[in-house]
Amino acid sequence: MTAKDKNEGYPIVLTASSAEANQYDNNPFAAFICTFPKKISGYLLKEHLNNLENNEDGTAKQTIYGLRKIESILIDEFGEKNVVVSHYNNLDKFIGEKTKILGISTMDPLGLAYVSKTYNSLIGFGGEALNAYEFKKLLNHPSIQKYKPKIVLGGAGSWQIDEIKAQDKLGIDVIFHMDTLTI
Repeated sequence: MTAKDKNEGYPIVLTASSAEANQYDNNPFAAFICTFPKKISGYLLKEHLNNLENNEDGTAKQTIYGLRKIESILIDEFGEKNVVVSHYNNLDKFIGEKTKILGISTMDPLGLAYVSKTYNSLIGFGGEALNAYEFKKLLNHPSIQKYKPKIVLGGAGSWQIDEIKAQDKLGIDVIFHMDTLTI
């Protein structure tokens, strides 16, 4: 393996699941579909989930506003060469040997939010919400598993992990939720 073949990565990588980092062609109804059971929503949203927009260098073109705010703060503190925002499909380009922290933003990681619970109850079949499926898929990304960066989870849905005591099981090192910090 030559040095060029080695993936050094960025020290800090920020991301969100494909279900939550998506703009869904600015269709607010489509964003709610990801709270439906995966069997339905995964089929309906397949093109959106597999085709998130990237810049020429592979970084995320659009993502969650809160993630961009964190990116800005981290760039001010650590420099632009040390921080990157990536979608799931490009994490292998940015997570590597130098990656120390993976910051994940989430709104509904386990499908426990009101909308997910309501839709899944009304529909009554299909298993877990697409949000939950995509979050677990993100945590199991091959680059995350290979390089094992420290995972910092934040966002409006981070309470779900803390609530059911799933932090250790999911391999999350730090949960940051508004006024709480769990290490």
